[in-house]
Amino acid sequence: MNRMNMMNEQRTDQLEEIMANNTARSSIMMLKIVVEITYICHILACIWVLVGRIGNERGRHTWLKQVGYEHTSTEELNNEYSEDMNGIYIQAFYFCFTTMTSVGYGDISAYNFIEMYFSIGAQIVGGFVYAMIIASLTAVVTFQESNDRMKNEKVNHNTVRCVQIR
Repeated sequence: MNRMNMMNEQRTDQLEEIMANNTARSSIMMLKIVVEITYICHILACIWVLVGRIGNERGRHTWLKQVGYEHTSTEELNNEYSEDMNGIYIQAFYFCFTTMTSVGYGDISAYNFIEMYFSIGAQIVGGFVYAMIIASLTAVVTFQESNDRMKNEKVNHNTVRCVQIR
């Protein structure tokens, strides 16, 4: 009887370890999705700022001018790096994130053809990102369900085995 209790405790410990690893793996998969989306949005935000700066250099009406950054040259933007650049980056990140995850809110928008082309590209990227999110979440749920099924099979097998030993 003592040997059977030890075997059950070992099996219980193994099942708990499997469950802990599965939870950790699912959490890591979700964190990976968040990091990837943030990185893609960062790259797009940097390009969006570049597009605005190029438009400013060419004397066009740009999103930068529309949101209150009236600087006309790259040198002026570089000289006032800290607050202006942080504000510009946050607004660019916000624009790219809303463009990727929805249709945007309209408070920051494209004002010339280069910005419009970029916006179209960002929306296409957003479609792929959305597909990646759905596929990754489906993989996490499928993984969890298969592990739950495997755990239940092991528990059922152990229960049958305990009944046979008695």
